[in-house]
Amino acid sequence: CSPSFAMSWLTPRLGEFFRQYPSLGLRVFGEFHTLDRTRMVRDGIEAAVRFDLGGYRDLSATVFLDEWLIPVASPGFLAGHPPITAPADLQGDWLLHDGSAWDGADTYEEWQHWFTQMGATPPPWAGGQQFNLSQLALGAALAGQGIAMGRAALVLQDVKAGRLVPVLAHSVLSRAAYSFVTTAHPSPAMDKVREWLVDEAQRFCEQRRQVLPAPAR
Repeated sequence: CSPSFAMSWLTPRLGEFFRQYPSLGLRVFGEFHTLDRTRMVRDGIEAAVRFDLGGYRDLSATVFLDEWLIPVASPGFLAGHPPITAPADLQGDWLLHDGSAWDGADTYEEWQHWFTQMGATPPPWAGGQQFNLSQLALGAALAGQGIAMGRAALVLQDVKAGRLVPVLAHSVLSRAAYSFVTTAHPSPAMDKVREWLVDEAQRFCEQRRQVLPAPAR
């Protein structure tokens, strides 16, 4: 499973899964390396939750959740810096980057995509901190070190609790989405996991709409 998603979204919900299916056991591994059918068969991987552009060959992939991108920062950071009312107010050395948004993504993928969708020119990237997990960039934002590009699935609870604040009331739809990937003939247990993920994602989407501004489509 994509590590940041596993930590922030999947793991807190697994208790509900086991309440529904007490006879099933799962082993969850966090990683985002390239996945293909050969590796799944070789390593005995029954299923994977991926955050990427999709396009899997010889595998069955169900997209169960899209992702919204929105800049977030701590209340303390915002209180200590000049007001931010437009993308042009964002300074490059304030920005916190997940340099590995997914396997093969550009170092500045998510911030670049957000600025492009907003019709704005990004600042020079030099000076902004870089991490290899979104969760690390968000941890830096929680510590008041800058502004991270938040994925709704990872920041919703922190926004609801007031630990993080949307910097601008504009989210954009990520180019990547979350997929449940299996071999062509998954086991009945993996079918149950897929169905549960779809149901959980639908409930999450209802919560997301109540807390964050939806992207323009």
